[in-house]
Amino acid sequence: MRSFPSSSVEQPSLADWLVGTLQESGPRTLDELGQRLPDTNWAQLLLAVDYLSRNGHASMSLLPQGDYLVSLSRAGGPSESALNRASTELASTTTL
Repeated sequence: MRSFPSSSVEQPSLADWLVGTLQESGPRTLDELGQRLPDTNWAQLLLAVDYLSRNGHASMSLLPQGDYLVSLSRAGGPSESALNRASTELASTTTL
């Protein structure tokens, strides 16, 4: 079987992408986030949101119409190095 060399540029993890998206555009619903990630399934998206919320970096709240709003925490989130470590751990769990 032929293997191809991996790119020298790493793609951001899903957690990194979520943080960047929420920093740029503010809170988004799960539906909006899911539409921006056509190659990602709901389980992966929910795992990333759950992981960020458990680490105090993001929160999720139920909206009246039945969707969930995902937003970054205002204070008390992890440091940059803790987020990078969390992203590495999350990436290793999603490749199983």
